[in-house]
Amino acid sequence: MKRVTLLFSLVSLIASMATAAYEAETQEIKDKMANLVIHKSVKYCVVNTLTCRDMVILKDKVTGAISDEIMYDNFVSSERAVASTGWFLKNVDGTYRARIDKVFDGQIVVDFIEPANQSIPVTFDAEGLPTFSNVTLKRLGTTRKVISTMSYSSTQSQIVGIETDDADPSFNSPVNTIYLKLNQ
Repeated sequence: MKRVTLLFSLVSLIASMATAAYEAETQEIKDKMANLVIHKSVKYCVVNTLTCRDMVILKDKVTGAISDEIMYDNFVSSERAVASTGWFLKNVDGTYRARIDKVFDGQIVVDFIEPANQSIPVTFDAEGLPTFSNVTLKRLGTTRKVISTMSYSSTQSQIVGIETDDADPSFNSPVNTIYLKLNQ
């Protein structure tokens, strides 16, 4: 019984340390969100699946001005039983840095930062929807990641890139995933 208690205590300590490691990043997002509301939420799903994305563009709650300082993408894959929120915050040089919340519970808690995603080039189309270039997407629940272009438009979201596997350096596979916009 003492071993189980000790093991549980150790796991709890490690989990709280991981959360604490991103406390400043979590607070930064909460501070920015305090002055913003949703301007546009565009939902997309892969055909015949329950794998979906929701790109959320925000606006100032007082002035109504669209914010390019922060936006987020909710991802859900029922087939793989994973979900996350990817936060994108604008850097001084105009690129964006990404922060991930892998617990899809409505709370803002950053629990993962991909080192490669600290200076992501982003362009916007006429409707204000983003295209992220050279973004590394972690395939949740695996050791794989996709180095890609992730785009959103009025009709679809698309991820085009190369998937690699940290556990198998010889693995390399092209990816072209299309999520069609849902009629809302």
